[in-house]
Amino acid sequence: MPIDRRRLLATLGVLASATLLSSGVLAQDDFPTRAVRIVAPVPPGNGSDVALRVLAKEMTQLTGQPFVIDNKPGGNNAIGAQAVLSAPADGYTLFFASNAAMAANVPTLKSPGYDPVGDFAPIGLAIRARWVLAVPATSPHATIEQLVAAGKRDPKLLSAAAGSTGFQMATALFARGAGIGVNVIPYKGTPPAVQDTVGGQVGFTIADLSTVLPLITAGKLRPLAVLSEERLPLLPGVPTTQEKGYGGTALLSWAGLFAPANTPARVKDKLASLLEKATQSEAFKKYASEVSSDPSFMGPAPLAAFQKAQIQAYRDAMAAAGMEPQ
Repeated sequence: MPIDRRRLLATLGVLASATLLSSGVLAQDDFPTRAVRIVAPVPPGNGSDVALRVLAKEMTQLTGQPFVIDNKPGGNNAIGAQAVLSAPADGYTLFFASNAAMAANVPTLKSPGYDPVGDFAPIGLAIRARWVLAVPATSPHATIEQLVAAGKRDPKLLSAAAGSTGFQMATALFARGAGIGVNVIPYKGTPPAVQDTVGGQVGFTIADLSTVLPLITAGKLRPLAVLSEERLPLLPGVPTTQEKGYGGTALLSWAGLFAPANTPARVKDKLASLLEKATQSEAFKKYASEVSSDPSFMGPAPLAAFQKAQIQAYRDAMAAAGMEPQ
């Protein structure tokens, strides 16, 4: 009996499709199959940008596909966020963002230009850095108790430099916990705030450990307290504000990977696995150690909970600082 050529080809096509599906080719289990673009809402050379470059190199080596960084600073992170959201939600355009973009903007901005929770799906946390309260090396205050005592004697003379909204909030929380008044001076960036502290133009500053540690090591700054639940391994002799009875704070610096909300689950899982391996690499551990930060992988579900808790922490800090959304 002659074979119907059309039926034969159709049957072979069905079998081929089934084979491809079972092998994961059509299921995209082999993601990525081309270059992945990661948008960073900060300028090149920024702390989170440098961390991302180490991670991107590791993920490129893991997959054989390039992970390309696209810096889009400005607009309080909105420019970068919108660039990600305007791309297809297929895993090939991602967002590497910090606590400022994914938590602080929610309560501090009336119109952030994007929804850090609703518009994005967490992939994984990559790195965290704690904050330190430091005074100039020339300061007469050798301990946190002495600084607080000075603030109680004459609040008008106690000033603090704040290089970001987060640091401004943390300073307000510390002042409230210590029962003192502080004149908080906002700066356009942490480096100038820290430099003015070194120069003695202000009484103290709160900044991330990676920024102040080199100056502490050089003898230009004196750490009086860390804003953490536990003492930091790199500053074991420096107490926490909590253990001194001045209250603690949940605020800290962090950065992680996010995808558009509608990205397929299998792609998000693959990206989370890749990020976890990248954070566990020797290269990334070495980088984190050099900048006094912690490689801190946290998967999608834990990161979602952490992000929401951080948003609430910023809301609480805003209320304590008496700040209004801008």
